[in-house]
Amino acid sequence: MPTRLIGTIPSTFVGLDLETTGLNSGSDRIIEFAAIKFTIGKQNHTSISSLVKPGVPIPRRITTLTGITDKMVEQDGVEIGPAMRDLKEFIGNHMIVAFNAKFDIPFLNSEFSRNGIGKIDNVVDCALLTARKAWPELDSHKLSYLSELLGFDVSGNHRALKDAGLAIKVYLYASCAIHERTKGR
Repeated sequence: MPTRLIGTIPSTFVGLDLETTGLNSGSDRIIEFAAIKFTIGKQNHTSISSLVKPGVPIPRRITTLTGITDKMVEQDGVEIGPAMRDLKEFIGNHMIVAFNAKFDIPFLNSEFSRNGIGKIDNVVDCALLTARKAWPELDSHKLSYLSELLGFDVSGNHRALKDAGLAIKVYLYASCAIHERTKGR
């Protein structure tokens, strides 16, 4: 997975988040995705998000964490193949920012592969790693903790669209903090 060096942020990039049935990209499945096409200087940003029919039951611990139920994905979810094709088209060739890219990108690549879509070859940057570099002294680097620390509303987190937006904000603040600290060197 290509990564981006901190220092330059493209004027447009895509913030991405996934909710899944578990932690293993080989055996677990995506149940919700969201991507926000963020353009620096714009007030409104386009997004794509959807619940996805995973084809497997959602474990109780995941429902407790996300609020997403089997009934919700059966009633409102879309089939994974068309959803992943739409997502890949939305992302295009833009850089991807995910809060924990080591988690999200393997899930995307697994679903893309299962559906004959190929793999992600975009530049990927990780908001979590950027935050750890910006603020190494913090006791926690969880998305909700960082978001609250920066003054962002975290109600509704652990849902893909909310977390994609928070990841973008944390990423931008962390990138600026790194830039400010290193510009005098």
